[in-house]
Amino acid sequence: VEGWVYNNLRAKSMKALLALTAAALIASPALAVNNGFETGDTSGWTGTSNTFAAGGYGVFTPTEGSFLGVATGGNGLGAYATLSQSFYLYTGGTISGNFGFQANDYLPFDDDGFVAVNGNNLLSYSVGTVGSFGNSGWQAFSYTATSAGTYTLSFGARNNVDNGFNSGAVLDNVSVAPGVPEAATWAMMIAGFGLVGAAMRRRSAAIA
Repeated sequence: VEGWVYNNLRAKSMKALLALTAAALIASPALAVNNGFETGDTSGWTGTSNTFAAGGYGVFTPTEGSFLGVATGGNGLGAYATLSQSFYLYTGGTISGNFGFQANDYLPFDDDGFVAVNGNNLLSYSVGTVGSFGNSGWQAFSYTATSAGTYTLSFGARNNVDNGFNSGAVLDNVSVAPGVPEAATWAMMIAGFGLVGAAMRRRSAAIA
């Protein structure tokens, strides 16, 4: 009976340890999934209709590998076609990659596209900025987290004024560096190990 009690208490202590560790770390930083669309599809990304992986789009060819991600207009006038993916970053963690906009229309049909983190545009282009049937060329972007938390990278394109021609946005070579936990986070985790260890020692002594 004493052995069963000890093992039961030890199992509960381990569960408590795991809970404390999870709380200390908050979340497990994850690198980008299918960051270059090299699966040939958009797996790992959350998207609307009119989004896909391709070997090229307009003047754009992949910046690495054989595929890139594409979001085109056509989801209804003024509605963005988008692809997005979320990551957990510690303070100082970064998200970077390459983005481009292909205008397949002419003014005054001012289609546009963007790449953003948590809804804040890092880059945006339109027919008005790249010219009728123009393009932005590949543009590098980078975002640095100012605090620990979940960050969502998204990009998209939409048609404006009419749906006669679909302009598009492209994305490739996404890289995520989650950063490292702050000292306070490590201290919390170490304290959790210490508390659980002390509890286990007390319970072992009580059983003995």
